Order: sequence, then structure tokens, then C-alpha cells
Amino acid sequence: SGMTNSSVGFPQFYQIQQILDRFLEKKLVQYNHDLQILKTSLARQKDTANLQVGKQKRATEQRMTQTETNIQDKKQDISDTQSAIKVAQNNLQSYEKRYQHYAHH
Repeated sequence: SGMTNSSVGFPQFYQIQQILDRFLEKKLVQYNHDLQILKTSLARQKDTANLQVGKQKRATEQRMTQTETNIQDKKQDISDTQSAIKVAQNNLQSYEKRYQHYAHH
């Protein structure tokens, strides 16, 4: 039997979008937490580098460069996740509209 009947296809599709939305929201919280830790870490590395000279300073500066890269990557993860959340929420809204349309016919 095909999924032509809206009463079969609709709720499952809707549920998947809800699960996806909740999953992404949790991911976003985690990513924001990660970003704060990275920023704290970078600040600490800067303080350390200020007290160092020569080889030690260069080593810390290399770690800072890596941390800055990690921060950029994390910001990209956050941006991608926010976009995915928008898609899931738009899907939920359009399904709700369609569902109301079916319910009233």
C-alpha cells in the first residue's frame, strides 16, 4: 500500500521533523557551550603568552592559532545548525497549515 493517504504519511513526517528540531536544539546548546570553553581557553593562552619569551612563547602562539581555528569551525557548526533548525521549523509550520487544511475538509 502506498503512502498516498495523508493520514498515514503526514504524522510520521511531522514526527521526524519534531525529533530533528529537538535534536538540533540540543546540539546548538552543546556547540554554544563548546564555543565558550574555546574562548576561555584562548584568553588563558593569551595571558600565558604574555608572560613567556622565545621558544615557549612561540609554542603557546601555535596553540592559540589552533584554538582560533577551532573557534571558527565551531562558529560554522553553530551557523549550519541554526540553518538546519530553520528548515525543520519551516517544515513543521507548513505541515501544520496543511494538516489544518485537511482537518477542515
